[in-house]
Amino acid sequence: ARTLADAGALSRKALEDADLAARARADDARAARAHVAAAEASVQEAAAAMLYGAGAATPRSVIAVRAPAAGRVLRIPDRSERIIAAGAPIAELGDTRWIEVIADVLSSEAARITPGMRVTLDGWGGERPLVGQVRQVEPAATTRVSALGVEEQRVNVVVDVANAPASLGDGYRVDARIVLVERPSVIAVPPGALVRNGSDWAAFVVEGKRASLRRLQIGAMGDAAVEVRSGLREGDEVIIFPSDKTRDGVRVRMK
Repeated sequence: ARTLADAGALSRKALEDADLAARARADDARAARAHVAAAEASVQEAAAAMLYGAGAATPRSVIAVRAPAAGRVLRIPDRSERIIAAGAPIAELGDTRWIEVIADVLSSEAARITPGMRVTLDGWGGERPLVGQVRQVEPAATTRVSALGVEEQRVNVVVDVANAPASLGDGYRVDARIVLVERPSVIAVPPGALVRNGSDWAAFVVEGKRASLRRLQIGAMGDAAVEVRSGLREGDEVIIFPSDKTRDGVRVRMK
């Protein structure tokens, strides 16, 4: 697919789909190898059990317990010496070279998120934000109670992190910003400039030291900017957070 894309015979969207499919198959291969390693560990566990004689209280030899997969020890549930039952966890392992972020979002927001969207990760402790990509939006939501005591439907969004730093570990906190819409060269205004004009959106534009009400057609809306498809020109000066005294034609003074 990359060869075809370099030759101009494949679209960028098709190349991204092929790349996501290749990553998914690689994850399946790693999971299959992990299952094989787990099965081998089960065989070793059965062999270790045979080292105990009938009714013997101590093992006949020292048993080496090997991890079923390579990685780093993330946590040890109990560091005290004790007798452990079959299936009891001894340690939790993880390959920190493969970091994924689980972003907890509202279900109403998750409905607008699709795999492949760009993600910016802040607040992880480094000087620069990290760049990620949405791999999966989980199909089921869970009910969680917010800090204000309100029940919310939350969905986990799985994000792959490109070139994750070694200092980023398991269970770390990050702030994820998922880019839903990205368009170049658009006219945008702050959300505080918008006012309602009946069922339409509008904004007050300064024309000749007077406020002029302009009816707008808007597009994508974000926390910092709102896309304006018609009603404004580049360079127009708009009034931010107009008061209830602001009317069409009223004189304004620039500060």
